[in-house]
Parts: sequence; C-alpha cells; structure tokens
Amino acid sequence: MKISSQTPDQLILDHKPWILGTAMIAMFVVFFGIGIGMLLASDEALIGVIFVIASLAPLALLVFVVTRVQVIFDRPSNTITFRRRNFRSYTTDELPLSNVTEAFIEEHTNYSNDSGNTTSYRPVLRLANGGVHPLLKVYTNMGRQGFLVDHVNHWLQG
Repeated sequence: MKISSQTPDQLILDHKPWILGTAMIAMFVVFFGIGIGMLLASDEALIGVIFVIASLAPLALLVFVVTRVQVIFDRPSNTITFRRRNFRSYTTDELPLSNVTEAFIEEHTNYSNDSGNTTSYRPVLRLANGGVHPLLKVYTNMGRQGFLVDHVNHWLQG
C-alpha cells in the first residue's frame, strides 16, 4: 500500500497488486501454452489436458483473489472511504473519520513445527469504540507498513 495523494484535507492510499496479477497471468499463459502444445502432439494428449486444467488455477486466483484497494481519508466530509475492486465486483464502505483514533500495525504469527514460525503484518485503524478496521484484508511480510502507519497517524493529527 502506498500514498498516492496527500493534501491537508485528503489522504489517498492505494494498493495495486500488479506483481501478483502479472504473475497469475504469466502462469496461466505458460501452463495453457504447454497444455495446448501437448494436445497438438497427439501422443501427449492426457498430459496436455492436465496442463490446460492446471492453467485454470492461476486464472481463478486472478479473478477471485487479486483485489485493488483504495482508501480515501476526507476531512471535509468526515469520512474514510474503502474502495475494493477485483474482476468480479466493486465494493465501497465508509467510516466516520472522527471514529478513528489511530493507525497501527497488526501482527499475525503462523505457528509451524516444520519450518518455524512466520510473522506477517497489515495496517489497521483503531476505532473509538475499541474495535479495529483493517486497511488491507490480507497480511504480508513485505512493504513499508510502518512508514504508512506513521504517515496516516501524522495526517490524522494534522
């Protein structure tokens, strides 16, 4: 997630998963191409069908999982607008800006006996009633969430 626009009255954050989307398209094209090539080579038809079917998995991930998120903090209207778009839908949610007390990093640890524990993070808004509202629904171990949270908190105070 990155800051795409900032004024004293408005802060806009964007999350555009271009790398993930591009990787899913590339995987689809590769698996589909291998499958069609094997189907055309008549002695490898069964393996070709398997590759064509396997090419549907990254396509399904692209359609159902890859989501663009935009969060708009707007002082004049006292709202925070969450816009989420993927290939299937477009949703908009709103929160009153005055209900947000701060932004912070939420931590999630996956416990595993085999490979050790892994920790991932996501930026979250703390609400005045004690609840939380995530800026992103997914956790990640990449990115600059600390910078983003500091920037949001600075803007909220200003």
